[in-house]
Amino acid sequence: MTYDDGILKIYRVENVAEAGKKPVLKLYFKDRYYYRQETLGYGRYYAALNAGQRISAVFAVPGWEDIQAEDICMPEDGQQYKVQITQRAKDEDGIQMTRITLERLGETYGLAENREN
Repeated sequence: MTYDDGILKIYRVENVAEAGKKPVLKLYFKDRYYYRQETLGYGRYYAALNAGQRISAVFAVPGWEDIQAEDICMPEDGQQYKVQITQRAKDEDGIQMTRITLERLGETYGLAENREN
């Protein structure tokens, strides 16, 4: 199986506001991965709705990476998605992969200046 739909960047969210001030959330770069977009089936979509989540996409990256729920991922189109669930599995070729279930964000986070974007 190929992972050639593009490059996916993963960010963690941090509060950069001074102590006692209103939170200011910024994205800090973690890593980048080649990915493939998977089909978002009705079963997965409606199971998420029943759990109070609105998932928008499912991506897969090779390897068992340190991608956490609540991280933000951004494909090459610049759209930001919140990671809801990560699942480790093997694809049909026996390659270790991480399946990432994503929710599209209505708002977008700013990128931190001193990190790779």
